[in-house]
Amino acid sequence: MKSEIKIFILLLFCFLFHASRLSAQDALMRAMQFEIAQATTSLQLEGYPLPYFVSLMTTKTKIFYLGYQLGGHYYDERAESSYASADVRVGSHELDNHPISSHPPQPRMYIPMTSDIPSIRHALWGLLDDQYKSAAAGFFVKQAQRVEKGKAEYETDDMTIEEPHRKWDPPLSFEEDLSPIRKKLSEVSATFQKYPEFTDTTVSLEFVKNRKEFANSEGSSLAWNQSETHITLNAEGMSPDGMKQIVSQQFFAQAPQNLPSLKSLQASAEQLSSRLLALISASSTSPLTAPAILDPESAGALFEAMGTRLEGEEQRDPQGGQTFRDKMGQRILPNFLSLIDDPSQKSWQGTFLSGYYPFDDEGIPSQKAVLVEGGVLKSFLLSRYPLKGFFKSNGHGRSSGGMTSARLANLFVLSSKTTSLSRLKELLREEAVKKNKPYGLWIKHISSWRQDKETRGYQSFRGMPQEVYLIDAKTGKETLVRDLDLVGTPLVTITKVLWTGNDPEAHNRINNGSSGNLNVAIICPSMLVAEVEMQRSEKKPERLPILPPPK
Repeated sequence: MKSEIKIFILLLFCFLFHASRLSAQDALMRAMQFEIAQATTSLQLEGYPLPYFVSLMTTKTKIFYLGYQLGGHYYDERAESSYASADVRVGSHELDNHPISSHPPQPRMYIPMTSDIPSIRHALWGLLDDQYKSAAAGFFVKQAQRVEKGKAEYETDDMTIEEPHRKWDPPLSFEEDLSPIRKKLSEVSATFQKYPEFTDTTVSLEFVKNRKEFANSEGSSLAWNQSETHITLNAEGMSPDGMKQIVSQQFFAQAPQNLPSLKSLQASAEQLSSRLLALISASSTSPLTAPAILDPESAGALFEAMGTRLEGEEQRDPQGGQTFRDKMGQRILPNFLSLIDDPSQKSWQGTFLSGYYPFDDEGIPSQKAVLVEGGVLKSFLLSRYPLKGFFKSNGHGRSSGGMTSARLANLFVLSSKTTSLSRLKELLREEAVKKNKPYGLWIKHISSWRQDKETRGYQSFRGMPQEVYLIDAKTGKETLVRDLDLVGTPLVTITKVLWTGNDPEAHNRINNGSSGNLNVAIICPSMLVAEVEMQRSEKKPERLPILPPPK
């Protein structure tokens, strides 16, 4: 008992000494470090082990929401909160309570937005108590599973051993004057007044400011700031047969003042309107297979889907597809393609990359990961949950509510076989003739998609393009059609890539995964694919408006 007290005092002294060097005002970090020290030395049920590892992450966030319609605003909201999440491990690095599959949500607890250490400590104390009980129970369940089912050949340790990291960024201001952006949004939304036939138009902004603080029992102590904002232009209309048509475009930046100019946004609203008018009057067509050009946004969606299969946890999840578990060193893509994920890169050719972060949610610095080189699989997206042959994180442990796991950030799709878009169209027509097809396809603006990755599923992908063009194999004439979705498996489709364009673009997205919805960026060129399959859209016809629109 005396030795445990000595260890506790020593750990507490080390934590508080480091905290005193950071800031006398930072009550939150001191409270976090005190509770971690207490948990690692005293948080124990009789007959159960102490935690061997404890971490706390706190996030203070303020979100601004603005929405405008036809020149007038219809919502103007803001929300501010502060919450904490904890990772408590019982057992050892070799075997602990980390679940084998079906990663559960990671409990969050709201904590006081105050400098009062006792009130903060009380909230953290309750969180760690709950997490320890779950961890202790989970550890014994996992031991029983190991006895009953044995150890799978792909299993390895449950946690990497990492060096501690320390960084302290000064707190950011959570105040923000949004008057200039309000005026800009109002004027952009007024652009749609010329189109009363549209059933809905919106111009919205979301601006998020975060202050994150992280500490663990290994000695890491971090505090950093992140902010991100985006504008969404959205317009909807209905075709004569009652099918709803939707077009949208998003613009991302680190702060509102970095967003495009009023003139640029108004031009985008006009372009969006022209696209919607063309879709409303376009014809529908039957399901088909044909060679296709995917524009950078659509090709990026396919590689985003593939990238989720390169998550480290995916290779160890018995309920997951484990698509690339045994493929290390093998060719999985055409030899002219490479994939790199780099969360440390903040921008690309002037475009803000929303997958940027300085540290991941396990306190590991963000790092560039070469996933595929010359078509050959080289590595995975890695958190602190290791894989055989990969016993260090590469800074991709991320979470927005689920249990932290390896996730995409900024995915770069690189090609050594590029040509112009006009040449891609020529090659597309040649491919269509070779396959005896009357036309090829030009697929544009896949901004939303879904796929089934579980073992019991079909491993299928469905992408919803906003525009699809038929390109006549003989004449090159381009005809817009509507209500088609791209279907198949991303792995088969990607292996059929013949050429890429010299037109890479960066597209920021929200990626949905086991650890929540996260910002990612995909940097990708256009691609010529030997064959794709298109099915009818899942949309159903609706009754057209009864009365004409007001003038």
